Amino acid sequence: MAFLGYLMYDDAMKSHFALNLQAGKIGSKIVIYETLINPFANYALIITPIALSVEEWLAFHWILILIGI
Repeated sequence: MAFLGYLMYDDAMKSHFALNLQAGKIGSKIVIYETLINPFANYALIITPIALSVEEWLAFHWILILIGI
């Protein structure tokens, strides 16, 4: 796909997609802000199951310590 895009647009394309957006357009600003926010959202989605597993493991082991097993 990238090769075909290079054939269509040749050297007129810049290395990063955000550099090819028109300056000052509202759509361009939305795309750039979404690009900035996306890594934070992905981090939260990836870490949530790990954090829940750790909390569950710690809670279970604290109960065992309190019971004295």
